[in-house]
Amino acid sequence: MSLLFVQFPEDVVRELNTALVRWVCQVDGLPAPVYRGKRSPGDIDVTSRAALSADGKTSTLTFDPVSVSGEDSYTCEASNIYEAVNRTGTLTVWAPLENTSPELQPVTEVEEGTDVTLNCEQRGYPIPQYSWEIRLANNMNLTSNLSQYVLSNVSRDDSGVYECNAANSRENKTLTTRVNVTYAAQFTTVLPASFNVTEGSNFTFHCSAEGNPPPKWAFMYVDEDNFPHILSNVFTTANSDALIITKMLDTYSGSYTCFIKNKFGTKSQTVIVKVVP
Repeated sequence: MSLLFVQFPEDVVRELNTALVRWVCQVDGLPAPVYRGKRSPGDIDVTSRAALSADGKTSTLTFDPVSVSGEDSYTCEASNIYEAVNRTGTLTVWAPLENTSPELQPVTEVEEGTDVTLNCEQRGYPIPQYSWEIRLANNMNLTSNLSQYVLSNVSRDDSGVYECNAANSRENKTLTTRVNVTYAAQFTTVLPASFNVTEGSNFTFHCSAEGNPPPKWAFMYVDEDNFPHILSNVFTTANSDALIITKMLDTYSGSYTCFIKNKFGTKSQTVIVKVVP
């Protein structure tokens, strides 16, 4: 009689290292069929891996645990003296994407001149592909297809948004970090060593500087007798980067020092001011 499949392998998608997969191959026919198992590609004989029931009617191929090495197509062949039939099923294995350590953080703070590695690497299966989109503060855009993005000898121009996409045939994951490059406060203009100011005029002591974190400013006045003073008619600009004296008196001659400070330290510039008639 003709061979007829009662049970046969079907396509299965299973998470890595989870519940077992058991493929049962059962064929009715007279004489009773002989079973043979093959694995593709290459038609590798896996008959010895399958368990034959005591009555010889079923052949069972078991995957326990489910692993990447087991992913393939498997064919059950049954034959007797009259006929040969076969059915094929495919085992597809997957594992969710998971961050490896160190995990990419929303903000990555790095000191100028040092190195930093931005890690987007994922555990998962199928093995993901990576793509980076980098939008720098200076409006330059960069790309990369590596799991990690390495910044060497970081400069402030490297500040920006770094977005990594990890994707495989089952899943898509995006991680984003903002790189914040910190650096010491520094003056952006060089002040003259000295200059004259007319008595009764206004005097503005500009002290332009930058840094990350932004610097804080402080000013000090020392008279010609080397005695520090607090002046009454003094104001500072909104961000405190300039000292404004509304009316210079002849006693205001002396040295004016601007201090800037952030977490990396303090710097200063001093000018000698002479009030003249």
